[in-house]
Amino acid sequence: MAIGKLLDAGLGAQVQLDLASLAKATGRTFSDQEKAEIAQAQTKAYRRTFLLSGMTHPNFDRTLRELTQSGHAEVSGLAHRLNIS
Repeated sequence: MAIGKLLDAGLGAQVQLDLASLAKATGRTFSDQEKAEIAQAQTKAYRRTFLLSGMTHPNFDRTLRELTQSGHAEVSGLAHRLNIS
């Protein structure tokens, strides 16, 4: 869980770099509202791609279940919350 939280915390910096790259590539200046909407969508996409897909992969799920039922329940709950947010 700590590794996942660490990765999630680093997404903000990457999203800001993505926004700067998008502005440069398109030659646009985005309003604060546009930046917020783009950042929200990008963060959700990164979470789904890097965190959710890893936490729900069958091999990871099986291994975690074998190691610890309580850990499996915690990761499953987090994956569910990430999937609906």
